[in-house]
Amino acid sequence: IMELKFEKKKQNTKGVQFRIDPITNQNLTALRNYYSEKAGRRVTTGEIFKQLINNHSYDIKMKIRNR
Repeated sequence: IMELKFEKKKQNTKGVQFRIDPITNQNLTALRNYYSEKAGRRVTTGEIFKQLINNHSYDIKMKIRNR
């Protein structure tokens, strides 16, 4: 299971705007609530997306490197 890790202090993020369907919105809210409870602070959508993008990018780079 992929597990994201958030520090107590929030990192700077850039504003990005997008639209999502209701089911994805429910899932995102559940993720935000879960990680906010684990981190002991409010975790934002931007922080979740940032980690997901960076983790996935790293996985893809490793996959390409190991061909």
